[in-house]
Amino acid sequence: MKPLIYNSKFMKPTGIVTFLFTDIVGSTLLSQEFPDSIHAALEKHDSILKKAIESNNGFIFKTIEDAYCSAFQDSADAIKAAVDIQTALANEKWENAAIRVRTGIHSGNAEWNGNDYSGYITLARVARVMSVAHGEQIIISENTHKLLSENKTAVSAGENNSDKDSHSMDMRNIDVNNISFRDLGERRLKDVIQTVRFFQVEAIRSMGAELEKDEQIIKDENILKLREKLENEDFLNCWNAGKEMTLEESFSLIVDCNI
Repeated sequence: MKPLIYNSKFMKPTGIVTFLFTDIVGSTLLSQEFPDSIHAALEKHDSILKKAIESNNGFIFKTIEDAYCSAFQDSADAIKAAVDIQTALANEKWENAAIRVRTGIHSGNAEWNGNDYSGYITLARVARVMSVAHGEQIIISENTHKLLSENKTAVSAGENNSDKDSHSMDMRNIDVNNISFRDLGERRLKDVIQTVRFFQVEAIRSMGAELEKDEQIIKDENILKLREKLENEDFLNCWNAGKEMTLEESFSLIVDCNI
């Protein structure tokens, strides 16, 4: 029996959906600093995101200014799209306004009603997950991480089955040698009572100047901790944490948060 191939152009993700949200970091500042080149930069950004999302079976259901909201039936496709986006943006030759995006991924129940997705809790959660990321960072929720693990197990169990479904097959498209997931622990999100566990997607990208991995991990964790304190309005602890950050980390946080 020939497996059913999912086609996002005709079939909209529904049921357990993995959402990928992106947002440009410091877009307001970029538009003021580079008024002559920001339009061309945004066109490149739009082209890169559209290609990465749609080539990985994603469905762009909404754009809000420079923010993209997309849906995937398979969590592995969403991860692949996110890595493709960040890799393409990092390798792009920007004239002046270099675009960086924060990326958040979360999976949950949602239904397509013909115009938009219903499933307020899921959609609100993915927006919160994206908000804790900084430029060039991909953050996924524990829900998405569990789905990936389940799909990977399904692939291993059915390697010799010629009738594997499309969800199991998609997990093999991710090169496990180039993508890993770093557990960032549990964090508090604004207006969310329970703590949420995050994972950072780490991919080996073919960049001209690749950041040192260990140094970047420390930077990511420092910024994430301070962002959490800012959202919880813990100003005293925020001040103490800020004194321990490097100038580069502090500047990155200011740009990311549009402070």
